[in-house]
Amino acid sequence: MKKVLLFIACISLLCACGGSSSKPTEDAQPKEESKTLPASSLILKGKHAKLFKLSGDTYNVNLVKVDNHWQVRIKMTIATNTPFEEIKNCENFERELVCPYGKLVNSSDVELESLDMNCSDWETLLQEDDEAELTTSGKTWSYKEMSYETAKEIFDKTVAVEISGLELKPLKKESIKSATESLYDDQDMQDLKDAAETAGKLLEAEKSLLDALF
Repeated sequence: MKKVLLFIACISLLCACGGSSSKPTEDAQPKEESKTLPASSLILKGKHAKLFKLSGDTYNVNLVKVDNHWQVRIKMTIATNTPFEEIKNCENFERELVCPYGKLVNSSDVELESLDMNCSDWETLLQEDDEAELTTSGKTWSYKEMSYETAKEIFDKTVAVEISGLELKPLKKESIKSATESLYDDQDMQDLKDAAETAGKLLEAEKSLLDALF
């Protein structure tokens, strides 16, 4: 009887040890990740958004570690779509953007987090008269110093990206005034030239008349 009880006790002890042991999984460890989203999930908004388009069928969303905190970043290739000269009243605008900004969006079209966009890349494309493209990026604001858990949740829930503020800066009033004055100056010069030609013709006609009379 004692042997039976001892045997049962040993089995119970082994089961307890086996049940309490846990095997660590790699998924539990913080790690950088990347995923691709379809072009249809990228939304470009703004008065002059048609100047740009996504080059390719996809773009990347990345979960990365920066120093002691985590960020969600996007990386994409943008291209010229509509030439600057074809924008309505393009002469009234600078080849500069007001300030593009982005946000990560979930499946319910709710903003998860805002993005710090690299504005200079978009403005570089504005300087091109021919078709061109370049790679640009955006990132969650570093000052928030998000934990892995927070950034991971945002990364997992991101299904779309919206970039707004794609609007050209109005031409400065001084520049418009200068261009207008220049136009007037050219017109004045043309008027003087026309007047001189008319006076010359009158003198020739007068000379011919005097020659005929005398």
